[in-house]
Amino acid sequence: MESKDYLGYIAYFWKNLAQLVPKDDFIAFLSSHLGGKGGVPTFNAPLPKVRETARLLYKGYVVSVYTKFNAFHIVSTLDSSAIDTYLKDLIALNKKYKIHYDTVDYDLSPAAMDINIKRSSLANFKAVFSEMIDEKVSSRTGTTKAPAKGTS
Repeated sequence: MESKDYLGYIAYFWKNLAQLVPKDDFIAFLSSHLGGKGGVPTFNAPLPKVRETARLLYKGYVVSVYTKFNAFHIVSTLDSSAIDTYLKDLIALNKKYKIHYDTVDYDLSPAAMDINIKRSSLANFKAVFSEMIDEKVSSRTGTTKAPAKGTS
Protein backbone atom coordinates (compact mmCIF):
# COMPACT_ATOMS: atom_id res chain seq x y z
CA MET A 1 0.00 0.00 0.00
CA GLU A 2 1.01 3.57 -0.54
CA SER A 3 1.50 6.33 1.99
CA LYS A 4 -1.69 8.04 0.75
CA ASP A 5 -3.77 5.02 1.84
CA TYR A 6 -2.37 5.18 5.37
CA LEU A 7 -2.75 8.97 5.51
CA GLY A 8 -6.32 8.51 4.28
CA TYR A 9 -7.01 6.20 7.22
CA ILE A 10 -5.48 8.68 9.68
CA ALA A 11 -7.83 11.32 8.23
CA TYR A 12 -10.76 8.87 8.50
CA PHE A 13 -9.88 8.22 12.16
CA TRP A 14 -9.80 11.96 12.86
CA LYS A 15 -13.10 12.71 11.10
CA ASN A 16 -15.07 9.65 12.24
CA LEU A 17 -13.58 8.15 15.38
CA ALA A 18 -11.98 11.02 17.26
CA GLN A 19 -14.71 13.65 17.25
CA LEU A 20 -14.49 14.16 21.01
CA VAL A 21 -10.70 14.38 21.08
CA PRO A 22 -9.33 17.91 21.43
CA LYS A 23 -7.67 18.88 18.17
CA ASP A 24 -4.46 19.92 19.93
CA ASP A 25 -4.20 16.47 21.54
CA PHE A 26 -4.62 14.71 18.19
CA ILE A 27 -2.12 17.02 16.49
CA ALA A 28 0.38 16.41 19.30
CA PHE A 29 -0.14 12.66 18.90
CA LEU A 30 0.50 12.90 15.15
CA SER A 31 3.56 15.09 15.71
CA SER A 32 5.01 12.57 18.15
CA HIS A 33 4.44 9.68 15.73
CA LEU A 34 5.09 11.30 12.36
CA GLY A 35 7.47 14.06 13.39
CA GLY A 36 7.02 17.76 12.80
CA LYS A 37 8.03 21.25 13.80
CA GLY A 38 6.38 23.74 16.10
CA GLY A 39 3.64 21.35 17.11
CA VAL A 40 2.53 20.85 13.50
CA PRO A 41 2.93 17.28 12.23
CA THR A 42 4.59 16.53 8.93
CA PHE A 43 2.53 14.46 6.53
CA ASN A 44 5.58 13.81 4.37
CA ALA A 45 6.93 11.35 6.92
CA PRO A 46 8.62 8.19 5.66
CA LEU A 47 6.26 5.36 4.74
CA PRO A 48 7.23 3.16 7.74
CA LYS A 49 6.23 5.92 10.20
CA VAL A 50 2.96 6.64 8.40
CA ARG A 51 2.14 2.92 8.17
CA GLU A 52 2.95 2.35 11.86
CA THR A 53 0.78 5.29 12.91
CA ALA A 54 -2.21 4.19 10.80
CA ARG A 55 -1.93 0.61 12.05
CA LEU A 56 -1.72 1.82 15.65
CA LEU A 57 -4.90 3.85 15.16
CA TYR A 58 -6.61 0.85 13.56
CA LYS A 59 -5.62 -1.39 16.48
CA GLY A 60 -6.99 1.22 18.86
CA TYR A 61 -10.25 1.19 16.95
CA VAL A 62 -10.55 -2.61 17.13
CA VAL A 63 -9.91 -2.65 20.87
CA SER A 64 -12.38 0.21 21.36
CA VAL A 65 -15.11 -1.86 19.69
CA TYR A 66 -14.47 -4.67 22.15
CA THR A 67 -14.08 -2.54 25.26
CA LYS A 68 -16.10 0.60 24.54
CA PHE A 69 -13.10 2.68 25.62
CA ASN A 70 -12.32 5.64 23.40
CA ALA A 71 -9.97 4.56 20.59
CA PHE A 72 -7.79 7.64 20.95
CA HIS A 73 -7.43 7.04 24.69
CA ILE A 74 -6.25 3.51 23.92
CA VAL A 75 -3.58 4.59 21.41
CA SER A 76 -2.49 7.45 23.67
CA THR A 77 -2.05 5.07 26.59
CA LEU A 78 -0.79 1.81 25.08
CA ASP A 79 1.87 1.13 22.47
CA SER A 80 1.31 -1.26 19.59
CA SER A 81 2.63 -4.39 21.32
CA ALA A 82 0.62 -3.65 24.48
CA ILE A 83 -2.53 -3.33 22.37
CA ASP A 84 -1.77 -6.70 20.75
CA THR A 85 -1.36 -8.32 24.17
CA TYR A 86 -4.43 -6.61 25.59
CA LEU A 87 -6.63 -7.76 22.72
CA LYS A 88 -5.28 -11.32 22.82
CA ASP A 89 -5.90 -11.52 26.59
CA LEU A 90 -9.36 -10.00 26.23
CA ILE A 91 -10.36 -12.49 23.54
CA ALA A 92 -9.07 -15.39 25.67
CA LEU A 93 -11.03 -14.12 28.67
CA ASN A 94 -14.20 -13.74 26.61
CA LYS A 95 -13.82 -17.26 25.21
CA LYS A 96 -13.18 -18.67 28.69
CA TYR A 97 -16.48 -17.26 29.93
CA LYS A 98 -18.25 -17.98 26.62
CA ILE A 99 -19.09 -14.34 25.98
CA HIS A 100 -17.01 -14.13 22.82
CA TYR A 101 -18.60 -12.86 19.65
CA ASP A 102 -17.21 -13.03 16.15
CA THR A 103 -18.72 -9.87 14.72
CA VAL A 104 -15.52 -7.88 15.20
CA ASP A 105 -12.62 -8.50 12.87
CA TYR A 106 -9.88 -8.80 15.46
CA ASP A 107 -7.25 -10.10 13.05
CA LEU A 108 -4.40 -7.67 13.59
CA SER A 109 -2.01 -9.22 11.11
CA PRO A 110 -0.44 -6.57 8.87
CA ALA A 111 -2.25 -7.89 5.78
CA ALA A 112 -5.67 -7.84 7.46
CA MET A 113 -5.10 -4.38 8.91
CA ASP A 114 -4.01 -3.03 5.54
CA ILE A 115 -7.16 -4.35 3.84
CA ASN A 116 -9.38 -2.61 6.40
CA ILE A 117 -7.27 0.54 6.43
CA LYS A 118 -7.53 0.83 2.64
CA ARG A 119 -11.30 0.24 2.82
CA SER A 120 -11.76 3.11 5.25
CA SER A 121 -9.19 5.47 3.77
CA LEU A 122 -10.42 8.94 2.82
CA ALA A 123 -9.39 10.12 -0.65
CA ASN A 124 -9.66 13.76 0.48
CA PHE A 125 -7.13 13.36 3.31
CA LYS A 126 -5.17 16.42 2.18
CA ALA A 127 -8.22 18.64 2.69
CA VAL A 128 -8.87 17.12 6.11
CA PHE A 129 -5.29 17.70 7.24
CA SER A 130 -5.18 21.16 5.70
CA GLU A 131 -8.29 22.16 7.62
CA MET A 132 -6.87 20.71 10.84
CA ILE A 133 -3.48 22.43 10.49
CA ASP A 134 -4.81 25.76 9.18
CA GLU A 135 -7.01 26.06 12.26
CA LYS A 136 -4.07 25.13 14.50
CA VAL A 137 -1.75 27.70 12.90
CA SER A 138 -4.50 30.36 12.89
CA SER A 139 -5.21 29.85 16.58
CA ARG A 140 -1.50 30.11 17.39
CA THR A 141 -0.87 33.24 15.31
CA GLY A 142 -4.20 34.91 16.01
CA THR A 143 -5.04 35.16 12.32
CA THR A 144 -8.16 33.91 10.64
CA LYS A 145 -8.87 32.89 7.10
CA ALA A 146 -11.03 35.22 5.08
CA PRO A 147 -14.49 33.81 4.39
CA ALA A 148 -15.03 32.40 0.94
CA LYS A 149 -16.50 34.81 -1.57
CA GLY A 150 -20.27 35.00 -1.26
CA THR A 151 -20.36 33.75 2.38
CA SER A 152 -20.36 35.58 5.62
